[in-house]
Amino acid sequence: MLDAVSTGLHPSAVITQLAEKYGVIERALWSDWQRREKWVPVLLNLEKYTEFTEMIEQKLNAENKALTSKIASLESTIGAMQETDKQFKAALSKLAIVSTVTEP
Repeated sequence: MLDAVSTGLHPSAVITQLAEKYGVIERALWSDWQRREKWVPVLLNLEKYTEFTEMIEQKLNAENKALTSKIASLESTIGAMQETDKQFKAALSKLAIVSTVTEP
């Protein structure tokens, strides 16, 4: 209702449409409209909260994406280090065999 009135529609036109659409009596809608000083600030605060939560959600999603990328990079590095470790151990094993064969 507030959006419709803010576009320039007269409250009586909006109330008539809403009463027909939702099957409520116009008097109840007029009562709500007259008490808008109470509910409009609540709605505006909810909009601000929604904007805030969306901003926080975007930041968290960006952080999650960055962390996921870092984890993948670390997993790749660990895999490479494990392969290097296997190669190093194999080389040490070969050196141990060579040293026992060449000992006098």
